[in-house]
Amino acid sequence: MTDQLTLNERIVIERMLNDDCTFATIARRLKRSPSTISREVKRYRCFIGDDRPVDCAKYFGCSRNRQCEDAPFHGCYGARRKRCKDVDCTQICSAHESFHNCPKLSKPPYVCTCCPKQKTCKRDHAYYTAHRAQSFHLKTMRDSHKGIRMTPEELIDLGNLIEPLVLKGPSLNHIVATHRDEIKVSERTLYTYIDSSVFSVRKTQGSYAHRIPLSTRTHHRGF
Repeated sequence: MTDQLTLNERIVIERMLNDDCTFATIARRLKRSPSTISREVKRYRCFIGDDRPVDCAKYFGCSRNRQCEDAPFHGCYGARRKRCKDVDCTQICSAHESFHNCPKLSKPPYVCTCCPKQKTCKRDHAYYTAHRAQSFHLKTMRDSHKGIRMTPEELIDLGNLIEPLVLKGPSLNHIVATHRDEIKVSERTLYTYIDSSVFSVRKTQGSYAHRIPLSTRTHHRGF
């Protein structure tokens, strides 16, 4: 079994969460560890909430006023504290409850799927959807493979090989073609590395024969 969850496994997780199954039960079904299921749900759950003028779960039904300590006795009387434009009521009101801080979402199952209050709760809701989780996972994998894919030691060896050759004047195409067994990356990747200042040569007026001072080189992967 691979370390990465598959789409079919994610569909099972979604369905079993909808059936109010515990992480341990889901883990036994998928022959995974409960911690794997827990991390999956927390990592890829999505939050849903409406646009609100103030971050308070009691905003729409709030009728509080006269909250400022230095205001006259009738300073806010007849008006709602939530409509004041001078002071943020969420900073001074003792009854404030954030839309984003539902205590139930900080413990398993980390979603609102089977919460008995989800239809009346005014806070943001969190849900786990298999296809959305799969989409985010694939995007994360693609992003993680972008850029430099070599270790610092491999980059140093490659730099030591190509830098003297580039400074002699031949094109990168010629260098890659004549040193294919030693250069383990494509010509396009080599262009990308040089343009990113991985090595001590960079493009200048159509060529790659300009050396970058050591003190100004970009450091990649710790070297």
